[in-house]
Amino acid sequence: MDIDGGEAVCARIHTASAVGEELFINYLMTADLVIDSFPENGSTTLMDCVSCGLPVVSLMAPTGQMDYLVNTREYTPDIEAFIRQVLCLLDNEQWSRRVWQEQHERLMNDSSPVNFSKRLHSLYAQAMSSKPIGLGNRIQAVGLGDIDLLHTARGHI
Repeated sequence: MDIDGGEAVCARIHTASAVGEELFINYLMTADLVIDSFPENGSTTLMDCVSCGLPVVSLMAPTGQMDYLVNTREYTPDIEAFIRQVLCLLDNEQWSRRVWQEQHERLMNDSSPVNFSKRLHSLYAQAMSSKPIGLGNRIQAVGLGDIDLLHTARGHI
């Protein structure tokens, strides 16, 4: 609702409620861009979107984001940057395609069994030697031992 990109841009932005997998894939095939939810990120949903050929934009969330988006322009620190990036991708099809290609390449690299295993072992080793950041306290949830451990490691890398 905060996006002020003129009538043409606003007419292209549609929100969707929760839907079944078949309808979800149909939505993806008609989209130009996927805008992540906040305050909880889409994680697996965003991986599905990138895998289907769509660039994604996400706000930094309290629980972090998948590594393939971290340190990219599409993982935005605030609503102003988020809106700028969304409008940029909607306005420039070539740039949008390039962003998707970069996201897809990063996702495939991060998801390879060998690379994922290496990163996981590195994160656990780093986290075990660090003071926990207390993610569970920050998002008022319990039972987040592994998630807290991995976010502790990411915060110290």
